[in-house]
Amino acid sequence: MSVPKKKTEPEFRESRFMAYVLMLLGIALIPVGIILTLLREGDYGSSFVYMQQGIVTVGVGLFLIFLAILFMMVIPAKRPVARIPVAPMPLAPIPVVPPANVCTSCGGLLMWIPDQQRWYCNSCKAYK
Repeated sequence: MSVPKKKTEPEFRESRFMAYVLMLLGIALIPVGIILTLLREGDYGSSFVYMQQGIVTVGVGLFLIFLAILFMMVIPAKRPVARIPVAPMPLAPIPVVPPANVCTSCGGLLMWIPDQQRWYCNSCKAYK
C-alpha cells in the first residue's frame, strides 16, 4: 500500500528555492554596491551619484539577505510527514445508569449491579 504524497511538497520546494535565490542575489549586490561607492570620476557631481547608488545597492543586498534568512526560519527544514489515515474506532455502547443512588424506601445507599442493570439496596434487600 503506497502512501499518497502531500500536495504541499512542490510549494515547499519552490519557497525554499526562492529563499536561496534571494540570498545569492543579496550576496551578489553587496560587492557591486561597494564598487559603486568607491568609484570616482573627475568631477564631484558624478562621484557623489555613484556613492549614493552604491549605498542604496548595498542596502538592498543586505535587505535581500535578511529576507532570505527570515524565509528560511519560517519555512520548515524538513518536508511535512505524510500521515496515514486511521479508521475511527467504533464506540462502545454506554450503559444506562440512573442518576439517583439513594433508596427511596429506607434512604440507604444503592449499589449498581451491572449484570442486572439495576440498583440494589442492602438495607431493603431488593432491587430498585
